[in-house]
Amino acid sequence: MEPHPQQRVRTAPRAGQARPARRTACRRAAVGWSFLAPAFLLILLFHLIPAAYAIILSFTEYDSISAPEFIGFANFRALMKDRLFVNALKNTLFYLLVTPVLLVVSLLVAVLVNRRMLGVSFFRVAYYLPVVTPAVATAIVWSFIFRSPNGLLNQFLQQLPFVDGPIHFLTSSSLALPSVMSVEMWKGIGYYMVIFLAGLQAIPSELRDAAVVDGANAVQEFFYVTLPQLWPSITFVAIVSSMAALRAFDLPYIMTGGGPGHASETVVMRIYTEAFERLNIGYAAAEGVILFLITLGLSYVNMRMLERRDMT
Repeated sequence: MEPHPQQRVRTAPRAGQARPARRTACRRAAVGWSFLAPAFLLILLFHLIPAAYAIILSFTEYDSISAPEFIGFANFRALMKDRLFVNALKNTLFYLLVTPVLLVVSLLVAVLVNRRMLGVSFFRVAYYLPVVTPAVATAIVWSFIFRSPNGLLNQFLQQLPFVDGPIHFLTSSSLALPSVMSVEMWKGIGYYMVIFLAGLQAIPSELRDAAVVDGANAVQEFFYVTLPQLWPSITFVAIVSSMAALRAFDLPYIMTGGGPGHASETVVMRIYTEAFERLNIGYAAAEGVILFLITLGLSYVNMRMLERRDMT
């Protein structure tokens, strides 16, 4: 049965109006993609393509001079027996201990500088200054501070009655890596403080007021109101700081050179040595793939923790 003529007249404008709406939607999508295209191209050129090429090279024997030769999983099997790589992997995983320290300390600092008090802007800037200080300058200055026996820290410690002699911070196999990690913490506190400070200032004041009305003290307000609201910031800081710890290179390279006896050598330093000093590009690419998988797994665990927290 054919529709009534009036029905055809009524439905015709609706079909005609759908085309301009689709054109408008496509035009808006094109404008949006045009803004995203430069950033996407940069990510494609400097991240995705090099990462894919590194994965391909990890299955080859390549010295940057002759053509790559496919050898399958031989690089990965050799890595499992490489004492230096296993040692560097242990040092890198130990380096992850900076993450919980940075979480706690930067959160406490953010809470302190979130108050209205005289000179609070000065303290915010002072805590953030190490972030904008170049890593090379930071490493050199702290190397002089840690230097034994005449470094600034040793001169101070030797004035104490319970210190018998100079402490070899950067030349001791047990103290070299923790000393570098302490500088990493000092440099990163200000950056993560800013993230937590933004999260604190985004918490609605009504929540705190309601907690006070219910009789909560300052400690209860922090743990039951402030901390749950900061959970996205905490997860972000955990992911970013752990990724930075896994990629640690500049501070240990300048301060200790990986020594003494590879005691402070990280996986990234090992990759640098294999790729640019020994020209073993394929083997270095395999080390990079292992580090990528560890970083990916750690980030996935952190994201799952965030999702589980949001569900509860």
